Amino acid sequence: MKRLLSAILIFTLLLTQPIIGYEQPSTEEAAEILKIVGVFKGSDLGFELDREPTRLEGLIMLLRLLGKEDEALEIEPSASVFSDVPPWGVPYTNYAYTNNLTNGIGINDIGENMFGSNDHLSAQAYATFILRALGYDDKVGDFSYTKAVYFLDEMLNLSINSENFTRGDLANISYEALYLHKTNSDEMLISSLIKTGDIPLEYFQLFNLVPYESTSDSKILIDSNNSSEYLRLTINENIMDVYANHSTANQFALITYDDMDPTFKFQNNTLTVPVSLATISDNEFTFSIYLNSSRYGTYTSWILDYPIIRYYDYFSFASNPIYQRNKVYYSVNNNTDSDNLKEEYQIYPKDEEIINLARTITSGMTETSEKSKAIHEWVAENIYYHLDNPGVINLSNYDHSLNDALTVLYDKRGVCEGYANLTVSLLRSIGIPSRKVSGVAATTIDEFYSSKDVLNIVEDHTWYEVYIDSQWLICDSTWDSKNKIENNIGTYNPHTMQFYDMSLESFSETHSIISYR
Repeated sequence: MKRLLSAILIFTLLLTQPIIGYEQPSTEEAAEILKIVGVFKGSDLGFELDREPTRLEGLIMLLRLLGKEDEALEIEPSASVFSDVPPWGVPYTNYAYTNNLTNGIGINDIGENMFGSNDHLSAQAYATFILRALGYDDKVGDFSYTKAVYFLDEMLNLSINSENFTRGDLANISYEALYLHKTNSDEMLISSLIKTGDIPLEYFQLFNLVPYESTSDSKILIDSNNSSEYLRLTINENIMDVYANHSTANQFALITYDDMDPTFKFQNNTLTVPVSLATISDNEFTFSIYLNSSRYGTYTSWILDYPIIRYYDYFSFASNPIYQRNKVYYSVNNNTDSDNLKEEYQIYPKDEEIINLARTITSGMTETSEKSKAIHEWVAENIYYHLDNPGVINLSNYDHSLNDALTVLYDKRGVCEGYANLTVSLLRSIGIPSRKVSGVAATTIDEFYSSKDVLNIVEDHTWYEVYIDSQWLICDSTWDSKNKIENNIGTYNPHTMQFYDMSLESFSETHSIISYR
């Protein structure tokens, strides 16, 4: 019997479609963005991207990249550590020497310490600058000067030009390096620059074309601390291991990739299978998993068209640019305050009916995490997604009354912002800080990346975060709700908890953060 893949409603497809659309910026684009944020500055001759940079230019670029230029210039004037630095450059080189960013190029014939201000900056030297700034120490063997380019290139996946290093290469490396992490830290350089005010948060939208991540052979696509659904893919040479958990036991998984479609059966709730990539000749292919309760019949998508690419001589997972972007937004919005408990437009934590409902839902519960999960589950179970709302198809026809928490509660129907407003109202009514987040959902991500007007991107989805145990948990009660109203007919479907307390990485497969509200 021929296996059929089911036609799935748009809002269900959102749950399975990965966010991909990265295109590496051109050298000119990278230089222009760095200029706007104050990192890369040209001269009367422009950016001079084809010219060889000097060592002093490279060092100043590095200090701007680290947000340390002002700090260097504020230091009281003193004698130069190096004898060949012009007076205007002394604050930069002295600061870099004091903070172990440079050792100079050695001592000349008369015993003077030299920096090599006007010497050509090599790729090796700039890679060393960057690595030291990230906390790597060549003195203790973290890397060697001779291997600095290779070490940094592995982190950036950029193919650094080592032979004819230009100011254009300087701009490319500096742009990509903003997304690197310091040693023993989960914070990227760009996050720290936004936190210190060196890069205004609103300028972060300019970085819509984000860099490659380091090549990784393992990718977690589905992961929630409060759901039994989990999916991890691991590539070792030409074998990809699929490890999955699902709440439904003994179902069948149809795996499609490169014109192949083998079927495997879950053992109880677990699937562990190796997939051979040895015969694949293409440089890129997509990977999907469809699930069904029996071997034959209609399968529904679980993971749809996840891209895998060939990197040199082996396959790897295509980097998810949204994950890098989301890490920045999430990290610079990690505090809570009284605003996360107050009443605001269409959110009513002081309403008596809201308060009584929240208390009923959480009756007998003592732990905040337990209460939060119960409220999320109640909303996902009882509210219906209103597909008849014209705004679902065309945002210009959006019916904003469907966002109002009390309207959603009374009518038991709404759209994404209504789900979020009701959930936030219930949480705040019993003293649990929560907030709405807006962004872009998976189906429009290609448009998001091709947009030239990146500062005016239309947000098309809303979810929420809840503050528990000193951290913000990422949640989407809309996508855990499977109920729908279409053609004025309500259809109930059991809810999931896949989108409650998601890991940021798996969340970023389907959601792109634009603003916290």
